[in-house]
Amino acid sequence: MVAKFQRARTSETKESRRLVIVEAAKAIIDKDGFTALTMDQVAKRCKLAKGTLYIYFSSREDLLLAVLMEDFSEWFLGMHEHLGTCHRPFDESFLIAWLSGVEREPRLAMGMSYLHLMLEPNVSEDFALGWKSFLLAKLKDLHYELLLRFEPSITLELLTEFFTLLTSLSVGLWMQTFTPPQIKKALQKNPEFKLFEVNLPDLFMKAGSAILDSPSFVDLQKLGPKG
Repeated sequence: MVAKFQRARTSETKESRRLVIVEAAKAIIDKDGFTALTMDQVAKRCKLAKGTLYIYFSSREDLLLAVLMEDFSEWFLGMHEHLGTCHRPFDESFLIAWLSGVEREPRLAMGMSYLHLMLEPNVSEDFALGWKSFLLAKLKDLHYELLLRFEPSITLELLTEFFTLLTSLSVGLWMQTFTPPQIKKALQKNPEFKLFEVNLPDLFMKAGSAILDSPSFVDLQKLGPKG
């Protein structure tokens, strides 16, 4: 009995330390951005030896992906709240809920913009497996909620394809919204350059509505409450 208690306590201690590391990474990212984060900074902030960090995360990219997974969890909660209260799941109110999630958590949008270029190519195989398993589980949870509340049914494949398109759209527009200082100065040189300024909410709602109205996703518009 004693041995079992000691193992549980050790497991809790490890999870607690892991959370401290992730929270430290979040604080650094919020202050200086994704590219500024280093394992040295995290170790210093946590008051841990750098080698200890590598017990929990084998690379900087693994740690960044862990941060992104936590932020995604919060974002998915927002989607669940929408589906739990709406009359129709995929309409303008859904696009507004999606957009507010992106605007409310800039770290998430920033992380998604680095995901395919920096994180996925450099994470360990274990973290890659955990990341994809995490996404699949979250999508299945949403899919299950849709099946419980609405009819006709929607396939998991169609839901995933739709989410992939909206993710690409929101991240791409978010990246264009936050232009570097030299680009901002260039835009101010000529009134006609205002054509290149990106209004994230306006363009996202227009493009998102066009996606919903497209033949590929017409089934989403047919989803109505059961009973």
